[in-house]
Amino acid sequence: MKENAKINDFLNSLRNDLRELPANKREDLIQEFYDHIYTEIENKKEAGIEEEKAVKEALENFDQKQISLINEEYLESQKNNFEGGRDYSFDFTMLCIIGGLFGLTGPLLSEDIIASANMLASLLFYVPGMSVLLFYYGKRMNESRMKWVQSISKFLIPLLSLPFIFYVYNLNRVGELTAFPTIYLIVYVTLYLTTYFILRKFYNKNRLILETSSI
Repeated sequence: MKENAKINDFLNSLRNDLRELPANKREDLIQEFYDHIYTEIENKKEAGIEEEKAVKEALENFDQKQISLINEEYLESQKNNFEGGRDYSFDFTMLCIIGGLFGLTGPLLSEDIIASANMLASLLFYVPGMSVLLFYYGKRMNESRMKWVQSISKFLIPLLSLPFIFYVYNLNRVGELTAFPTIYLIVYVTLYLTTYFILRKFYNKNRLILETSSI
């Protein structure tokens, strides 16, 4: 049987209703619904029912209550597992990225051992945070998580001014242009821009979640 526009619209509406679920779980369920609906239509056609009528009956017979139950079960499970109702694990992941970028501006203020230790600690937050976001949450994004990623852009823009402020402050304090702060500033800006474009690409890849939630 060829793809049917009514069925596709119906499945898209179900996808929107399930937007709070992580993407991988949501798409697995949509595939199950797809298989169930098309199997029912084929059975009706074999029984002598015309395709258009079979499609109409299959969609009318679909139990919408199960969508509410799935959402309720997922939200309940969120309250009882590690992620929790507040989604603390994702919050921590995003704070590691933001905190890491913020902490990495420290060496522009001074070049002592404390600044070096701060840089290492910041990297230990930033690198795992980005890795977890991209490789673990990449297929587990839902509406609330996408809004978190979206809101980061409001913080990243003013954050970029911080290393330049520190650089100018250090230049005025030392009284001369030195190699380390200049090279470090270039490296930091490169890291910042890389992070920005990675997050932008990540957001664009998953923004269908927010677009469907506004329908």
